[in-house]
Order: sequence, then C-alpha cells, then structure tokens
Amino acid sequence: MVRRPIAPERDPGRPVLDRGRVQQVAPPRDLYDRPANAFVAGFIGNPPMNLFPTRLSLDDRGRVVMELGGQPVLVSGAPAHAAAVTAGIRPESLRLVPAAAAEGAVRGVVEHLEYLGHETQAHVRVATGGDGGVRLVARVQGMSGLAKGEPVGVQIDPDRVHLFAEDGRALKADSAEL
Repeated sequence: MVRRPIAPERDPGRPVLDRGRVQQVAPPRDLYDRPANAFVAGFIGNPPMNLFPTRLSLDDRGRVVMELGGQPVLVSGAPAHAAAVTAGIRPESLRLVPAAAAEGAVRGVVEHLEYLGHETQAHVRVATGGDGGVRLVARVQGMSGLAKGEPVGVQIDPDRVHLFAEDGRALKADSAEL
C-alpha cells in the first residue's frame, strides 16, 4: 500500500487529547495559531506557549491592557472590562531589546540562555514583586549576545496575545464573554 500525503486544504486535522478527552481536532497550523484552550496552547509548540495569570483592565486612554510584572501591556481584540484571565504568548512573538531602549516594553532580566545554533532561547523573568515573577521564553535569531543577569526590555505584539478564560477555554477576539 502506497501512502500519499494529504493536501493541507483537505487535512481533516489531528486530535489533541488530555487524559483521554479530545480537546481539539484541527490541522497542525490551526492547533498552533488558534488553540481551543490553554491545554492545547501549552501542548503544541517547542518551546511551548508562555502561559501566565493576569488581569484585563482599561488604561487611561480606554485601551484594553493586561498586567505583566506590574506593567501594562496592550492587548488587541480583548473584552473591554476587567477580568482575571490566562494570557498566552508564543516565544517567537516576544522581541528582546536593550533595557535602555525599552520604551513601551516590559522590563525583565535574562535568567538562562539556550544556544541552539540557529536560535537562542532566552529565559527572562519579569518581576511582579515578592512572588518570583513571570518567566517567559523568547526565541532570538542566531547566537545571541545576551548574558545571564542582563536587564532587557520585552516587546509584545498586542495582536499575538492569546487569552483564556478561568476554565481554560480560548476567548475569541472581540468576545464579550468571560
């Protein structure tokens, strides 16, 4: 029997299971780009999506922001009212900049570096006070010149932030439901 590859547009999808329960069935690209819940978001991808608890609120200009390290971060397509959520950001959606050029970026400190040749995975801690902070993994192209203990700015694309309700299900863009 000859196996033929399935054309992407006809791919029926792959199931993602958690303890025997189907969480989502979709083509791999959809699982990665549009996870149905926080489990799928953290399961698909290497390194996995950065997931952390946060609160949504409105800034003084009426824009929806989430809190990360005690610092406001813009979020696109989120409900315009305060709520506790889990935020998710893929490592390639984070951009590290020098701390001195961190205008509009969240301040963090490099904790660990994994040099992989084609990329560096930078583990950055964003302080939130006495709780140890939020740890994020960022993908940096090539062999980065970063150093452990170095302060950095973390720029986050507001369009690439995923939001999940308290029960873990994905919140759709511009959804009023929480």
